[in-house]
Amino acid sequence: MIGDIKKFNFGELTSNSNGKTSATGVSGLMCITVGLLGFIFSILGAAYYSMSAEHVYASIIVITIGAGLLGYKKKVSKDIISNFKNTE
Repeated sequence: MIGDIKKFNFGELTSNSNGKTSATGVSGLMCITVGLLGFIFSILGAAYYSMSAEHVYASIIVITIGAGLLGYKKKVSKDIISNFKNTE
C-alpha cells in the first residue's frame, strides 16, 4: 500500500515505492531544509545588516535543487510501480 492521502507521514517523504529509504529523497529534504534556513537568515541579514542579496539567490537555487530531487524520486518511484504492474 502506498499510503493514506489524508495523513501526512514523514517516512513516506523519504522512502521510495517499495518502502526503502531513498537517498534522493533524504538529500532533497536536506537541501530544502538548508535552503529555507539560508533564505530566512539571508533575508534577516539583508534587512538588518545591509548585506547583498546574493545569499538570497543562492538559497533559492538550493531550494530548487532539493525540490528537483524530490520530484525525481517521485517520478522514479512511479516508473517502478508501473513496471511492476506490467509484469503481473
